[in-house]
Amino acid sequence: MNENYCEADPINSDKKKRLGEEGAKPKRIRYKPISRRSEVKVNPIVLNTLEGPTMENIKVNISYWTYPEGDDFDGIELFTRDLLDEYKSEIRSERTDALGGGLYELVVEIVCNFNFADIAGDLIKDGVVGGIAYFWKPIFKKIKDLFQKNKKLHPDIEVAKFIFNDIEIVIYPIYSNSVDEIIDEVIKTLTLYFPVIESRTKAQIKAIHIPIFNHVDNYKLCAYRVKLNVDENIESFSRDDYFKLWGVRCNESDFIYDLQGQSLLKAKFYTQNEYDELWDRKYKSK
Repeated sequence: MNENYCEADPINSDKKKRLGEEGAKPKRIRYKPISRRSEVKVNPIVLNTLEGPTMENIKVNISYWTYPEGDDFDGIELFTRDLLDEYKSEIRSERTDALGGGLYELVVEIVCNFNFADIAGDLIKDGVVGGIAYFWKPIFKKIKDLFQKNKKLHPDIEVAKFIFNDIEIVIYPIYSNSVDEIIDEVIKTLTLYFPVIESRTKAQIKAIHIPIFNHVDNYKLCAYRVKLNVDENIESFSRDDYFKLWGVRCNESDFIYDLQGQSLLKAKFYTQNEYDELWDRKYKSK
């Protein structure tokens, strides 16, 4: 049975007497995931006012849920100090008070007080990595080391958000440790395709969501969406999925960019929160 469901107690004679034959049958109860911070807007922050990308112009926000008892990562204090030594940082944990998954899965937000275009040049130079082109590397190295010390908690990254002045880049995990595995290649690939996407949308791009899937699931709610953390029925995921479909969100429209076909389709896509809202409207009204 899907881990996002629980089944009622088996039918017994007492239930039959109280509820009747039909009422006593086991029922599947859909548990919604605990509320996450991945789509909460970041409060405005004051960073260095120097022009151009510098480490002083980066802030790291990390949030996650723990068990109700509050058990935290081993070594979290050292991890926090190391981050604060190099970046403006805010790390928040909260004890869960609801049923659902996602414990010890980090919402990582890297807020950059410069434009994505400012680092694109360094990323696409042949064999050259200049400036702070790969500024995220030490951050994710520290996270990886923290995870290695805490394998018993099955930690992972729930979402990685890069919030530049001109655009937001949102990268979702699709298998264990996938974000850490693909992040360098995804962002470098984005620098190559971004000018093409921008010219074809002919609109101000607010965010790019990676990856997106063209999949109509059991609920038949939508055609394009992110990987779900509840009721996902896509059977398998691979590294290649990060380089197939991307979701492009503009002020008034969504687009799907097909990297393999290099085509752009005007179509709505849904994040987890947006998908949950669709589900609620369709099923809670019945």
